[in-house]
Parts: sequence; C-alpha cells; structure tokens
Amino acid sequence: PAGSSRIRWSAFTAFFVAQGYAWVEPNVRGSGGFGRAFEEADNGPRRLEAFKDIEQTGRWAASQPWADPKRVVVFGGSYGGYTVLVGLTRMPELWCAGVDLFGVANMKTFMATTSGLIREIFLVEFGDPEKDAAFFETISPLRDVGKITAPLFVYAGANDPRVPRTESDLIVHALRERKVPVEYMVAENEGHSLSRKDNVVQFLARSARFLEQHAGVQAKTAAR
Repeated sequence: PAGSSRIRWSAFTAFFVAQGYAWVEPNVRGSGGFGRAFEEADNGPRRLEAFKDIEQTGRWAASQPWADPKRVVVFGGSYGGYTVLVGLTRMPELWCAGVDLFGVANMKTFMATTSGLIREIFLVEFGDPEKDAAFFETISPLRDVGKITAPLFVYAGANDPRVPRTESDLIVHALRERKVPVEYMVAENEGHSLSRKDNVVQFLARSARFLEQHAGVQAKTAAR
C-alpha cells in the first residue's frame, strides 16, 4: 500500500465501534511514512513475507482479553480488500467473516485491465505479469478460492478505473459456485470509492446486518 493508518477520525471506524466491535488497523509492511526500507519491504517476492503481517494482526487481535477468537473479521478496501482475500485464502481458520471493498482477485486479469499510474506502481511493487507469471499466480487469491470457508461481503463501484468491477465479479462468482455465503453490493454511480451518502448508508446497513448474522454482534442500525 502507498498509504498508512493514522490516528484520525473515520466514520467507518466510529460506526463499527458503536456496533460493539473492536477495530484494529495495522501498518503492514509496505505502508508509507516509516521510511523507504519499510515501504519497499513488500516489493516483489517479499510480498509473501508481508502476508505474515495480516496473519500476525489477526492472531494478536484474537489473543486479546477484549476479543472473542471465534469472531475475528478481516475488513479492508483497495489493497486492503486484496489483503482480505489473501487472509481468507491463506489463513482461513483465523476469520469468521470478511468484508472486501474493491479488492483484486486475480493479479493477471487486474494487470491486463488497469492502466496508467496504478499499473506502473504495481509493476514496481509486484513485478511484471509476463516475466513473473508464476509469482502472480501464487499471489492471486482466486487461485486458492477453494480454501475460503468464511462468509464474505463484497462491495464494488461499477465505474472503478483502478480495480475494475470484474475483479469483484470473479471472486463473487467463484464463491457462489462453491456455495460459500457471499453478499454483493455494486454501486452504479461510484468509481474506486464509497462516498455518496446513499451508498454509504446502504453499505453500512447491509454490512452491519451481514456481520450480525456471521459474527454474532447485534446490529444497531437499520436500512433506510
């Protein structure tokens, strides 16, 4: 990721804390703001090492006195959405559910459909999809979709120029074929975003009900 988690106001964080969840937001390897070495620590084959940060975050959270280890959820958007899918495929025993917002499912198809600066960034951070085809296959969650057992909520913007909606379509279709519970929300008037008030309200209401069903925390909101 190019960004990092900071102490700041977040409507999403505030909402889910109000629902009764504890919210843990790690700065995994590759996050900005901690020096060049840390930001480049997940480039290329080191991406596999960076996946361990997802696992360690989940295990740490599950071990805390305020947590129920059987009700840990993995939640993220964009690169965070990709890490949701990585977590559900590589360490499925850790999570009771996942929430993925516009995450990449297949690195090869993603690189074939994205363009511009985003593609250039991925060439540096992940590699060349032709020269490194085997590695791209290894780090594509879709390859291991059969390992996903936890229910998944997926959100996509229909006009996303960075991570095309087709990436979300791929993971949803694969899970439905395998009868894994999946709920899919597509916002027709969004891009790589969840910003319009009506969409935010719908997403929060639907994801809260979804997690109430699969994580056992009673939702304190209703659809409007």
